[in-house]
Amino acid sequence: MSSEKDKLEEHIKQFYDNVPDVGDTLPMKDYLLKHENNQMAWYLLGKQYAERGEEGKANYCFAQAGPVYEAFESKASPLLASAREPGQPPKRRSRRKAWAWAAAGVGLLAV
Repeated sequence: MSSEKDKLEEHIKQFYDNVPDVGDTLPMKDYLLKHENNQMAWYLLGKQYAERGEEGKANYCFAQAGPVYEAFESKASPLLASAREPGQPPKRRSRRKAWAWAAAGVGLLAV
């Protein structure tokens, strides 16, 4: 286990040694390299990007944060909210409509 941790630390060190002028160095990014499923870290990284004015990166992070973003901001993630029209409920396919299409398909195959 410590061998993997040492390798990861070495990769991070090599990255910063080879690219010293990275304007995008944020502590949360280092943490997310080790714990990419941590939704709270995604939320905090998104907040850091939002403070810098990088809305695209912030929105991506907020989408990765999922329910953590929704809990702290009391609204849906910006990327998920913009996927559908404002005021429009999510689309649901009714069973009756699905059966009607299936029957029509079977009818066409029978002809």
